[in-house]
Amino acid sequence: MSAPVPCARILLVEDADDDVYFFQRALKLSGVPAKLTHVGDGGAAVEHLRRALAGEIELPDLVFLDIKLPIVTGLEVLQWMQTQAFQPRPAVAILSGSEQSADIEQAMAIGVSAYFVKPVLAHQLRTRITDHLAQRAAEAATQGEA
Repeated sequence: MSAPVPCARILLVEDADDDVYFFQRALKLSGVPAKLTHVGDGGAAVEHLRRALAGEIELPDLVFLDIKLPIVTGLEVLQWMQTQAFQPRPAVAILSGSEQSADIEQAMAIGVSAYFVKPVLAHQLRTRITDHLAQRAAEAATQGEA
């Protein structure tokens, strides 16, 4: 019997209502327990993450980030995140309508853990979330042994 999957804290940064709907649907169909927070632009994402850094709200385990966002782009949010002292650092997965290799390479070079072309599918979410939570648990266990 496998261990129960902990509840993942997810921040979805997406401005298109249809894409938010499809993400929520895929997350529900994935069967992974999750607490989903949604913000609609890059500026709101930075503010949410600043509040998490200050301990005002919970830090997300994973951030699913659209690239083309109003106020602050997804890549600018990602670059800002790289300069912050998150403990632990949330994993970032890009959600994009682009399959262009240049976009994928640019995102991966900045430090994303995954790149999904929208709409994301339930099995993709399940794999990404459970893999990340397992990795986080293994890291915590290793640090506990030190």
